Amino acid sequence: MTTPDLLTITKTLRASGVAHADALAAHATPSLRLLANRVDGRVPMGVTRLGGAPDVPLGFVWPTSHGAPLTFLAQLDLATLAAPDLPATGWLLFFYDAVTQPWGFDADDAGGAQVIYVDEPLGSLTRCPHPPIDPDDEAGPFALCDVEIEPTIDLADAEDSLVTTEIPEAQRDAYDDISGELAGLDEGDVYHHVLGHPQLLQTDMRCECQLVVNGIAIDDERVYRTPRVRALLAAAPTTWRLLLQLDTDPDGPGWRWGDAGRLYVWIRRDDLQARAFDRAWIILQSA
Repeated sequence: MTTPDLLTITKTLRASGVAHADALAAHATPSLRLLANRVDGRVPMGVTRLGGAPDVPLGFVWPTSHGAPLTFLAQLDLATLAAPDLPATGWLLFFYDAVTQPWGFDADDAGGAQVIYVDEPLGSLTRCPHPPIDPDDEAGPFALCDVEIEPTIDLADAEDSLVTTEIPEAQRDAYDDISGELAGLDEGDVYHHVLGHPQLLQTDMRCECQLVVNGIAIDDERVYRTPRVRALLAAAPTTWRLLLQLDTDPDGPGWRWGDAGRLYVWIRRDDLQARAFDRAWIILQSA
């Protein structure tokens, strides 16, 4: 993955009049952009893809929610990604309830998404047909896309809880422009990516993840005054990291999250190290 040149990023931020350039540049993080290209027919076994159907080991049981199949979203070939914080081999498979599209703001949303880690030899995998989904739901199966992988650099969003130095409103446009240039984005581009930082459509999500997975209602203002919750929130920025961001992409797989929103797959750093991908948490944000 591309290593951020912190000195160059710092100089670029300073030259654009952005305050606290050193602190902001320190959050620059490598990311792997996934450029989706819709294809007809099949793709080779084991390759990274969006939409279509996954490659799975013998005995694979398709994940469901309330008796209905989850929709397959993506397959990541970890050997090809070669990201230092991910396993060197195997595959990650991502599934989501694209019918009801749970937001991830409630503990009851846990069954609405699943991340499965497959670590089997390629020769033991087989293409698994997608279970039927009511076509009236417009919830998949999504169109098959092969994927071009492009290393990029993400700056943290101005509203990210990692950013502890406030960026003045007058400097936001300059900061956002530099952030887009580092990621190789033009205005309006679809941005699917592995690792890196989220591009927020609402507020920071790390605190939401921290509370929800601990069974704490995020809409109960009383809990925020308790010592336990204050301690959980203080630890959230260093506890959670982004695993995958999937943008609304009508021309690629054909999915739309809420009102042109994004799906964000989060995982605790300890779970990432332990390869406990089944403990990941998915949040939907919409503009």
